[in-house]
Amino acid sequence: MKEAGLTKQERSFLALVRILMVLFFLATLLFIFLPDWTLNYLTAIGRGIFGWSEPPLTLGSERFWCVLAISMLTTVTFICIEVQRDFLRKIEFMRAVIIAKLTSTVGFLVCFFWYEERFFYAVGALVDGFIFALTWYYYNAAIKSRSR
Repeated sequence: MKEAGLTKQERSFLALVRILMVLFFLATLLFIFLPDWTLNYLTAIGRGIFGWSEPPLTLGSERFWCVLAISMLTTVTFICIEVQRDFLRKIEFMRAVIIAKLTSTVGFLVCFFWYEERFFYAVGALVDGFIFALTWYYYNAAIKSRSR
């Protein structure tokens, strides 16, 4: 059994890495095949459920942001694949995921507070902020469990 030599904290973190791997992959597919739908759907949720008042979203034909999002999601998916395949040797790679999620959280907050108060910016900040905090917490617990 591959996980037999891992501490409880490492096994918990490995489970999180596997969950993130699947979620990042699904998000990649979403942005590849339904980029406009994703933002429109989030806008509709904000308006319908939360009564979020914002001007209609006008999406251009450019896909510059989409290419960058797909690139980042593909990279963090690959990192998770590699980490879960050789956990003890590659656990440090997860620092790149932590940095990516911290950066996107800050970016969403900047867009929300300094540019436009769009619901999808708030959702992005909350989701990526949660992923950042959860990954950072479990990563640190796993690292500390091995160094005792």
